[in-house]
Amino acid sequence: MSARARQAVILAAGRGSRLGAAGDAQPKCLVPLAGQPVLQWTLSALRKAGIERMLVVAGWKHEALEGWGTELRVNPAWQSTNMVASLRLARDWLLREPTLMVYGDGAYGSHAVDAAASQGSGDIVVPVDRHWERLWRRRFADPLSDAESLRHDGGHLLEIGGKASALAGIQGQFMGLVRWTPAGWRSAEAWLQAQDAAATARLDMTSLLRALLRADVPIGTVTVEGGWVEIDSLADLAAAEEGLDEPGWQHDFRR
Repeated sequence: MSARARQAVILAAGRGSRLGAAGDAQPKCLVPLAGQPVLQWTLSALRKAGIERMLVVAGWKHEALEGWGTELRVNPAWQSTNMVASLRLARDWLLREPTLMVYGDGAYGSHAVDAAASQGSGDIVVPVDRHWERLWRRRFADPLSDAESLRHDGGHLLEIGGKASALAGIQGQFMGLVRWTPAGWRSAEAWLQAQDAAATARLDMTSLLRALLRADVPIGTVTVEGGWVEIDSLADLAAAEEGLDEPGWQHDFRR
């Protein structure tokens, strides 16, 4: 088992244009979910998991995120880049000690975060939600319209980020969480440095993970049973609040 993550990098540069006025007025991660900002759910879960050092990488309305973590950095090219570019701004953190990367537009409960921070083995570990379909059916009339392919053998990632043709072939979904050891990040950085800079600037996280698999970089997995939500739109907010009392959600999500 790889070392437990004691620090986190939260990627929160997005604007949230599909959240209407709420996304125009503030970063996506500060939109309220069940009475408190999406980011507050995650920060509370991180602290319960023993993570106190938190770097927030911001972009849109970044001033509003001052003081939310222990350090704030700004991706000045947030409009034209993607998650991987934001993560690369945390290079010194990633090379210092095991780090949990967290999407800022997700809200996570303490059970999911604790598993992501401590379980699974390897230098790159991806938590996989095996109960993903319940969440996706609340968000989409057709879960396949958004769900991506994901296969694993119970401890190692085999496939991620492709177009899925059938629900039966999806063993889980990516949760916007990755645990990196310094060695794991060096593997990713070596691959990134060998690519065209313009292409990697817009690279999303599952595309990076898929490329690392193709380069024979091993990626571990840990299975999680719910306890998180993804917020991309107003419909997602409504769907998330509907599901907060479902079995499997942790007490820190209950109203």
